[in-house]
Amino acid sequence: MKQNTTTTTSTEVATTEPTYKLAVNDQIISALDAAAKQGMFAQSVTNEFKKMFIMGGAMSDLRALLTPEVMKPIMALQNTPIGFLTDKPAGGYPVDVVRDCVIEAAFNGVSVCGNEFNIIASRFYPTKNGLKHKLRDIAGLYKNVTPGIPKMVSENGSIVTMHVDWTFAGEHHEKDLTLAIRVNRGMGADAIIGKATRKVYAWLFEEVTGNSVNEGDVTDDVQMIEAQPIEATATEETATAEAPKTEAKATDAESDLKLEQM
Repeated sequence: MKQNTTTTTSTEVATTEPTYKLAVNDQIISALDAAAKQGMFAQSVTNEFKKMFIMGGAMSDLRALLTPEVMKPIMALQNTPIGFLTDKPAGGYPVDVVRDCVIEAAFNGVSVCGNEFNIIASRFYPTKNGLKHKLRDIAGLYKNVTPGIPKMVSENGSIVTMHVDWTFAGEHHEKDLTLAIRVNRGMGADAIIGKATRKVYAWLFEEVTGNSVNEGDVTDDVQMIEAQPIEATATEETATAEAPKTEAKATDAESDLKLEQM
């Protein structure tokens, strides 16, 4: 009678890194990383002249390194969701504009991939993804944003209250932010909440770090301003004289209100 036998084999686990193709060599990438780190470091320098020279040197280095040849794969990411979007979806921006926006993104700790910034009117604007990235990089910050239900106040406008609570440096804080959001055609509640969340992230970044940041995406041309009460019947002279008193009487909610303007 023939006896069945079992043969045990072992599979060797590969320990080598997966192969990949780089559009530029490692030496250039290392130099780019070093210059970007200098730019990021400069923002924490308190001496203004030191900051100026470190930032200027890093800017010059990055401009020299980001040659048209090196910029080719970056330009391929323009107007793609996995890269970055612009307000010119048909053709995008020329290499010089994109290069300077990429440098600004590097100095601000924002990635060129993942739609973390948009180019609007030739300028760099971090998106909701980019602001979330910046908040995530702040050591010791824990946050939670709870959206309210958007309320339409006009055909093109909505009001939504966002509750944000955060812990930083061992201290816990909470705040309700009431935001006016411009509504584009076909925009649903999720998109409105997405815009509001982006504005909360920008507000929280400034609250925690003391540094303001422009924010926006290609779906809206946004400018954030502080709400100011206006006396409709006051003359210009009276309004100017009363402005300090009015500002002093403004509530916390009014002074923190962020409005979108198109």
